[in-house]
Amino acid sequence: MRVLRRGAAPALLGLLVAGCAAEPWSFSLDDCGRTCGDGPYYLVDHFEIAMEDETGLDGFDLDGLPNDCEVEDGTSPDGAPGIDNQFGAIFDVLPDSVSAVIPLAIETSLQSGAMSIVVEVVRPDAGGDDGPVALVFREADGDVLAGTDGRPLGGQTLGLVDGDNVLGHSTSAESTGDVIAASELEVLLKLQYLDTSVELPVKRGMARLTDDGEGGLDLTIGGAVPVDAVMELVSGLGGDDENLRELLEAMIPLMVDARTDPDGPCDGLSGTFWGHAVPVYLFEP
Repeated sequence: MRVLRRGAAPALLGLLVAGCAAEPWSFSLDDCGRTCGDGPYYLVDHFEIAMEDETGLDGFDLDGLPNDCEVEDGTSPDGAPGIDNQFGAIFDVLPDSVSAVIPLAIETSLQSGAMSIVVEVVRPDAGGDDGPVALVFREADGDVLAGTDGRPLGGQTLGLVDGDNVLGHSTSAESTGDVIAASELEVLLKLQYLDTSVELPVKRGMARLTDDGEGGLDLTIGGAVPVDAVMELVSGLGGDDENLRELLEAMIPLMVDARTDPDGPCDGLSGTFWGHAVPVYLFEP
């Protein structure tokens, strides 16, 4: 078993990371094996929907438009307009049987290892702290150690699933100070609640990763989720309640505010997720 080192220093921006190509830097997953280098690697240990409150609506301006798909965008807590986060805006109007189950499904998916997301930060070989980076989201094998609070522990050594372990990536990211800002992100979220498994593809996404000062990352991830996947989520987690299913089938299409393809139809709901990730190691058999 070969253990991949996490880095030469505990802080995100002090880590020496191997990239996948030479200068001038252009990143391709085709240049990578099971990983793209020696890390750093971070395991997502917390994930939640960023919901609207009295201060505003957190998220990103995903499309540069104030009201695409004839739905008015929100305003961020600092007053920035154009925020695309329909999940957070409509969450309170969903039936309680759905709005209560979705956060529980996310929490149990993390604790059970059903949603084991490892974030790999990739830099050029000669790259410094600031400059271009790539993000690769990988699927761990689910054998995750958790603390007494149920959250996955940092500092552990994880394996990746056999075969293709890539859940998503962004090749358009930039590191500045203690923040990595990414665009053109796509990532697949896998949820499981009781016997129901649901996949949520996040398209045309953006992300902000901030050094938490303790070796981990605070995450904000946003993007467009296909309405079909949203329907599968809320209907599946709603169980066998036929009245609920009919209600959702009538309600959700009216809330569509995003395009999963920039040149395509309005076919998605925008969403923003808050999260956190702890530093981990990976091993290869």
